[in-house]
Amino acid sequence: MRIKLLYEDDHIIALYKPSGVLSIPDRHDKTLLNIYTWALKKWGEVYTIHRIDKATSGIICLAKTKEALRHYSLQFEHQEVTKIYYAFCKGAPYPLEGENEQPIATHPTIKGKMHIHPLGKASHTLYKTEQQWAGGSYSLVKVAIITGRTHQIRVHLHNLGAPIIGDTLYGDGRGFYLSDIKKNVHLKKGTEERAIIDRLGLHATALRFPQKLGGKENEKLEIEVDLPKDFTASIQQLNKWAGPKS
Repeated sequence: MRIKLLYEDDHIIALYKPSGVLSIPDRHDKTLLNIYTWALKKWGEVYTIHRIDKATSGIICLAKTKEALRHYSLQFEHQEVTKIYYAFCKGAPYPLEGENEQPIATHPTIKGKMHIHPLGKASHTLYKTEQQWAGGSYSLVKVAIITGRTHQIRVHLHNLGAPIIGDTLYGDGRGFYLSDIKKNVHLKKGTEERAIIDRLGLHATALRFPQKLGGKENEKLEIEVDLPKDFTASIQQLNKWAGPKS
């Protein structure tokens, strides 16, 4: 799926960011596709309100004016924005529903990795297992993050025993294949099986701001996007071959 416009008014733009696309320009290679530069060419003046990881798909918002940047950035800063994600996991979190408030810090020896540490930054994740398959071998987990620490969902779900599919830092890095749940997958001669999910199985599905700029008093701004095709295809195959577990 390509970058596409989800919502626009006089103050804010909401875009769909595919997995593999950067939120802002890369420090070393400015030619890499990123949301900020893409939007800048289209609208002429934009400001980054928040970011999501390169590997994560879903909603990202940019402001059209400095006033809008201040207005919406403050709502993020004050932890007033509801941020909803879906995670496709190997295994299921234990317990199946709850919250994780384990503090998160930079890993002392592995560059780019985070880990749970008592001296880390306060981190707060709410989660609920929506579906399980294959006796709990796979699950779809709905997540709301109160704080926004680096890799927060990935670290907390790994801590709960449910690393996200395709996660090379906190899981085994393997995608999801039909052959994982179905015997005798027929392939054309000379071809290899392709993963149904071949990237990090994490998707930012909804953002809810408590106050819309330019709106009526207490008017909220809610932006949502459907699950991506690789998620829906995986759900379909899991329901067919692995039997959903309530």
